[in-house]
Amino acid sequence: MHRPVLVREVLANWYWRPDGAYVDMTFGGGGHSKALLELPAFAGTVIGIDRNRMPEGEALESSRFTFHQGNFAELPEILEKAGVNRISGALFDFGLSSLQLDDPSRGFSFQSEGPLDMRFDRKQGLTAEKVLNDYPEESLAEIFFRYGEEPKAKALARFLVKARRNQSIATTGQLRKLLVSFWKHPHPRRFLARIFQALRIEVNQELVNIRRGLKASLPLLEPGGRLAAISYHSLEDRLVKEFFKQESRNCICPPELPVCQCGHRAALKILTRKPVLPSEKEKKENPRASSAKLRAAEKL
Repeated sequence: MHRPVLVREVLANWYWRPDGAYVDMTFGGGGHSKALLELPAFAGTVIGIDRNRMPEGEALESSRFTFHQGNFAELPEILEKAGVNRISGALFDFGLSSLQLDDPSRGFSFQSEGPLDMRFDRKQGLTAEKVLNDYPEESLAEIFFRYGEEPKAKALARFLVKARRNQSIATTGQLRKLLVSFWKHPHPRRFLARIFQALRIEVNQELVNIRRGLKASLPLLEPGGRLAAISYHSLEDRLVKEFFKQESRNCICPPELPVCQCGHRAALKILTRKPVLPSEKEKKENPRASSAKLRAAEKL
């Protein structure tokens, strides 16, 4: 069962206008949207966006809710189709749904046997299997280093390229066995998680889409509108933090320039100087919330 994280904290930082239009950019199981729609004072509308609508999300029925299948980086086009010009809030939840993670056929988890798929949108062509078997050694090393922050990225890429010459790497079980053989330590869990994460980010171009999604949402927010984002690893959180920092400054010129030449003006006021973290109670009840970090900002 999918459990949304930081629900109360999200509502406190995302919701502000009772009759506003809010966008759940990563709808998933619909938990955050449902919580907003159930607020007694809320009389606005919610738009859910996701690459694939999940069974739990399909159960959300409300005349004030609409779902649009797509990539949140395409927000302007989606809102144009929905007939919406301005939004009161945008929420990003970058975590994997439990339904996706627990489905062996999706290939996201190293803990179950399945095909090396890892696509959020199964209509796209690129899979983790294609990445592992078709990418050159240098590209694999770059992926493991950049997206998995793996210090032995070059050696791992060389090892996997050598292994695939004998047999294509097609399943999560095959990959796990190879990774454990390479790691040669008694506790490979974190290593496995980093490499699976790196492949998933590459397959879905997650960091590229996060940048595009954050940038696309800003001009569509009305004054006072809220932008909130939940991250689960340092790469995501760093992108959000840097975006908020840049858009809350009046000048982004290099410090060595004596006079501003960029003409940039602050568009956001940061609401969370430090990320909001789940309570100990929530982490105990939902271990997958443990790494969650919520940041929020307000449109000036």
